[in-house]
Amino acid sequence: MNIKTFRARTLRDALAMVRAEFGPQAAVLHSREVNAGPIARFLRGRAVEVAATPDRSPLAEQAARSGLAPNFGLRMADRGLKAKEALPPQQSTIRNPQSAITHDPQLQVCSDLLAADVQPELARSLVREAASRLSGGANGVEHFRSVVQGVVRESLAVTGPIRLGGGRRVVALVGATGVGKTTTLAKLAANYRLRDGARVGLVTVDTYRTAAVEQLRTYAEIIDLPMEVVSTPEEMRRAVTKLAALDLVLIDTAGRSPRDGDRIEELRTLLDAASPDETHLVTTVTGTARGMRDALERFAPVRPTSLLLTKLDEAPSLGHAAAPVLDSGLPVSYLTDGQSVPEDIRLADAKSLAARLLGEEVA
Repeated sequence: MNIKTFRARTLRDALAMVRAEFGPQAAVLHSREVNAGPIARFLRGRAVEVAATPDRSPLAEQAARSGLAPNFGLRMADRGLKAKEALPPQQSTIRNPQSAITHDPQLQVCSDLLAADVQPELARSLVREAASRLSGGANGVEHFRSVVQGVVRESLAVTGPIRLGGGRRVVALVGATGVGKTTTLAKLAANYRLRDGARVGLVTVDTYRTAAVEQLRTYAEIIDLPMEVVSTPEEMRRAVTKLAALDLVLIDTAGRSPRDGDRIEELRTLLDAASPDETHLVTTVTGTARGMRDALERFAPVRPTSLLLTKLDEAPSLGHAAAPVLDSGLPVSYLTDGQSVPEDIRLADAKSLAARLLGEEVA
């Protein structure tokens, strides 16, 4: 018996292919949905497979012997009925095989990425890129997951620490209100002063919040650091000049709403007066992907040189942050995961950060 398999996006399209190939007397043997399940359809698109033969005589004879109606043809489709009604009664619906997710590394990893809140377009792109690198196929789910993480690592840049030497280094922290800039600055200051023995000075332009100034002043007194409070570009220039003999000057800035264009322009003017060597855009991972993208776009005028991610301990996963971080084109400098000064800060590491951005737990 001549049997041929036809594949199309819908059952009706597949039956049309059968008719075009074998004519109206063809017999449909069986049909199935190839990409069963939402993850498979998401990755590869919907597809239906139909097996058919041009000669239905043997089938009709067999059906007659078994008492079944010989309804194997395509005539009913010609009357405009639903495509599934053209199948034999006992096979009138597409049979979905058991979920293939646990047997297909691509489907399993894609499902895990989506569950970790990685944006769908990024999840699909990562899985396809990883699959293209495995000519021999993945050797299990963990192997495929490691390849996906490798794809992310290649796209993820990190800065390493603030490097001292060769003159004073001026570093500014900017970002929206409540992302943890002042506490993060205190962690950096304490580590460089107490661990590395560097001469560190602080400058704050957060005069909008008296409590923020007093918080930073308290840190400065505990660590024994000089501190300057400024509110104008001219005061900023004088403060930076006053601290010229130090190894590191850290600038704390007032929190700005990403939508407050005037305040961000004011911040840009103040930072221009300081001429920072580095400007870290501090953003919390407890927000949304949209919020992170908004901050990246709105703070672009202050020309950030890196991202500093905070509050990792408060986020159930970092999947939602993967697309904004990768799309930003900015390297990641530091990560914070608690309020303790100076302990809860560490350098961004590409390997572990890539795993966390894909929803993995990293010790």
